[in-house]
Formats: sequence, C-alpha cells, structure tokens
Amino acid sequence: MEFNSLDEFREAIREWSVFNGREIKFVKNESYRVRVECRTKCGFLILCSKVGHKHTFAIKTIVDKHTCARVLDNRSASSRWVAKAVVKKMQTSQSVRITDIIQDLRQNFSVGITVARAWKAKLIAKRILEGDADRQYADLRRYASELHRVNPGNTVSITVNRPSPSIQPRFGSFYFCFDGCKKGFTNGCRPFIGVDGCHLKTKYGGQLLIVVGRDPNDQYFPLAFGVVEIENKETWKWFIDLLMGDIGQDNRYVFISDQQKGLVSVFEDMGERVEQRLCLRHLYANFKKKFGGGALIRDLMMGAAKATYYQGWMTKMNELKELDPKAWSEVIPTDATQASEVIPTDATQATEVIPTDPAQTDYFDGISDDIITSLPDITTAQNYKEANKKKKLVKELKPMRKRSSERIKINWFKKPKPFTGPGSNSDQPMSLTDEEEGSGSKKSNKKAKK
Repeated sequence: MEFNSLDEFREAIREWSVFNGREIKFVKNESYRVRVECRTKCGFLILCSKVGHKHTFAIKTIVDKHTCARVLDNRSASSRWVAKAVVKKMQTSQSVRITDIIQDLRQNFSVGITVARAWKAKLIAKRILEGDADRQYADLRRYASELHRVNPGNTVSITVNRPSPSIQPRFGSFYFCFDGCKKGFTNGCRPFIGVDGCHLKTKYGGQLLIVVGRDPNDQYFPLAFGVVEIENKETWKWFIDLLMGDIGQDNRYVFISDQQKGLVSVFEDMGERVEQRLCLRHLYANFKKKFGGGALIRDLMMGAAKATYYQGWMTKMNELKELDPKAWSEVIPTDATQASEVIPTDATQATEVIPTDPAQTDYFDGISDDIITSLPDITTAQNYKEANKKKKLVKELKPMRKRSSERIKINWFKKPKPFTGPGSNSDQPMSLTDEEEGSGSKKSNKKAKK
C-alpha cells in the first residue's frame, strides 16, 4: 500500500485504529519513516517509509494481528478526527448539541469521547463550514481590488458605517457583478429579471440579495449578488440602482419577485422604466392563507397564469368565479391599469396592454382587402383538419384490424362439412333400407349382450 505523504499515512492509521477499537502509539515519527505499535504491546506493528528516491511512501513491515481487547475510550479519536465526522451532520442540521455528537459517535463508531473533546470538535467543524468570519470580512477590500485588477469591467461596491472617527468602520453592504455576466445578459438574455433575498446563517448574519435572468435555453443566468445587514427600502434601492447602472437604463425590463420588504415601493418609484410581476408561488401561498387552498384552486390559478391569450385566461377565471366568488374578486383586476398586470400580453410586446373586450378592437386595421380575402376561411380550415384526423385514424386502425382477423383465423375452430345425405333437408326425407335396418338391429343386440 502506497501513500503520497506520511501525513496521509498517519490519518489513515488513526482512522483504522478508531474503527477497530485498538489504541496505537507512534514509536518512530520522523520525516522519512513512521513506526506504529499497539499501546498494550500485543505484537501489532506497522512501518511506513520512503520508497527509494521517489516521492512515494509505502508500508514495508506489517504485523496486523491484535491479541488485546477492544477499547471504548480510544485516544486516537482526536478532536480533529471527530470534527471531520461531525461536519456532514452540521451541514444538514441547524443546531447540533454536544450530547448529540457524543451519542452519534457511540452509535456509529463505538467510540466514547469526553465533553471537552466534543466541544473542541464542534468549534473546529464550525470553522471548516463557515471559515474565519472575521478574517473574511477583513479581506473584502483585497478581494474587491483583485476583481478590478483581473477585469476592470467588474463592478464591486463596499459601504461601511462609521458614526465617528474614533470608532472602527463597520460593514454595511457589499455588491458585485462580473463583467462577463453583464455582457452575457445584455447580449443573449431576455429582458426578464428575477429578484430574491435570503438569510445568511453565519456568525454575523445578514441578508443575501440575488438577481438572475433567463438565457435562451430557459435556464437561470446569474447576474449580480449583494450582502446587506437588513432588508428594507433603502438597501433594495441601493442594490437596484447599482444593477440598473450595470445593465443599462435605456431598455425596459420586467422584474419578478415576491412581496419583499420595501422592494415593491422601489419599483413604484422607478415609474415606467420597469414593470413588476409577483411570483405565483408566493401569491398562491398568500391566497391559500386567506381563502384556503386545494388542488382545484391551485390548478385554476396555474392555468390562468400560464395562459398565452385572453380567452384562455378568462376561461380559467370564470371557473374560479363559479367555485369561489370572493376569491375571484380578489384576483380579477378592477380597472384598466390593473388589467395590464394580470391579462397575458403579446410575447414580442410585453408592455402593450390588451383590451378586456376583444370585440371593440379591429385587429385587421391597416391590412388591404385583397390580403384578407385571400385568407382561408376558419370553418374550412377546421373541416380540413378534422378530415385529416379521420384519415390518420383509419390508417392507424388498418393494421389493427388485420392483426385481429389473423388471430381469429388461427384460434377459430374449423367449420364442419355440410351433411348431404338423406335427411339433410325436407326434400330428402330420411329412409332406411332393409339391409341398413338389419345391420342396425344387429349392432343394438351386440351392445345389449355386452
């Protein structure tokens, strides 16, 4: 067995001793060789040293037979080893207690550790997961300067709070947007932006603000990130202003988000430059709290949101009105300005408002009569479509009929040949000759004798 370094061998032999419940000690622990023996001196021995002039270490001597008993409180289970075993659990669970760490090691590894070792292991695991938060905040300036050095097009903004010169500056907010993300969004993505925020579960907490777009493959495209202390109108305004400066304010964009604190008022202050839409999942969550949920209402709201034309949207809304008029009055727009935010618009002109009554609009205004007369009739097109469906159905049924007829021919019994002798019909009445009557009487006598 070969190892890249002696540190790798030391970690492997410690883990092996913990799993097997045997205590070991390092008799020789040098830069070019390591010799390990059993602490009870039962005869176990392993020697690992360098292989010639290569950068490889291999086990040269091994006696892997233990005659001693298993040990519960194993000294090889150090705090660093315990921290590696606890990291996976701390990644998935929010709070891990000291008693939980001790109990898990007893159940999974049959190892007993002290409270002090478990506490130290928890601190090491936190440092592995979260890192040194103080050092990370102190390195923000260096990180920002490095981003500018690599690419001057990268946008990085750091704000600090310093009430007086005698007080050390305190972190306020952090924003960054890579130059590649800006160019990729403006050149290859649709003017559709998703905004959201979440809590940072670290030592100092805070809020993480995220902005993503949609690429031509309908996948998420990361655009910008920000870290703030709290989520309010001021922080959102600071974040959106920096974002609009990066992607440009000449175009009109559609923002989708949930009802974030202060975000709705920021979009209202921006006026006609942007449009805002609310996330359907959050809308349904609020709708469910007020009117109650259910699969039917959920499907109706989902169908109305996914409708691409006015008639399909109105059909779903009418079904919702029949089901719950109060819920319908909550969703249906009350005026023309609200109708533009609910009624689906054209994909090429997202800002155009479609009138609520299609009969009041002449969609063929500006088109010459020659072109209109050359258009096929709708009923003719529908009849042609139905005829094609019938032909296609007949083609699909032909092989099925053929297979069924073949199966009937194979499984069906053969019909008996028709009887053509006397008595087969009324024209040929049955009559027996004297010889046939005599032979018949003889056969009956033989059967009676038997």
